[in-house]
Amino acid sequence: MMSSIGKNIRNLRKQKKMSQEHLAGLLHVTRQAVSNWENGKSQPDIETLEAIAGAFDTDILMVLYGRRQEEDIAEVKQAQRKQYIRKAILWGILTLAGTLIYVFTREWTERIAQRYYDARPRFLSTLILGPVCFFAGTITFMNIMGLLGDIRIKQGWVRRTVLGISIGLLVFYIISAASILVPLLLPEVHIFDKLFIGLNHISLLLGYRLAKVPPLFFVSAAGIFLGMKGDRR
Repeated sequence: MMSSIGKNIRNLRKQKKMSQEHLAGLLHVTRQAVSNWENGKSQPDIETLEAIAGAFDTDILMVLYGRRQEEDIAEVKQAQRKQYIRKAILWGILTLAGTLIYVFTREWTERIAQRYYDARPRFLSTLILGPVCFFAGTITFMNIMGLLGDIRIKQGWVRRTVLGISIGLLVFYIISAASILVPLLLPEVHIFDKLFIGLNHISLLLGYRLAKVPPLFFVSAAGIFLGMKGDRR
């Protein structure tokens, strides 16, 4: 760290075509002090570092790391942009795949339900596939919006509250859906009977209907996306 600061000071001084004596005069130190900094024998304190940055008409990051603050910000933004693109593509693929499966199997699930009185495919499509598509589609949309501008909740307590409520909504729906699907798909398994008996009446009335309410999954997905985005450093 010390040697890199010394190299940065020397490089900046040469770029400004300054002698060690000139820089020492601007900083009110001896030429030997400047020489010691550049050779890594000593290191300026924080106040002197700020004065050096001022003498070179740059910011302190340029003295410390050999790069401007704007360069660091640009690099962070570029990394965030790549992350948004990657996540948008991955979630977009999941959304597209789920939607295609839902569309192309819809008639089949209805036919199975009517002809064989087997509602399991319909329940699976409605309670799992549909919500997954809505959830993934919202995450895809939020990542695309992130490419257009920085979207985040600045207040930490608000962000945590939104995250908690959003996860709570999702967990509530998962429990409701599970209380329908587990007895339906695994009738011979009675391990969860006591748990699901009390939930079945609620889930049949609420869980199935919630699956047909897209805003529930829009709100949950958007809330989780925003809640997991920390403060910008």
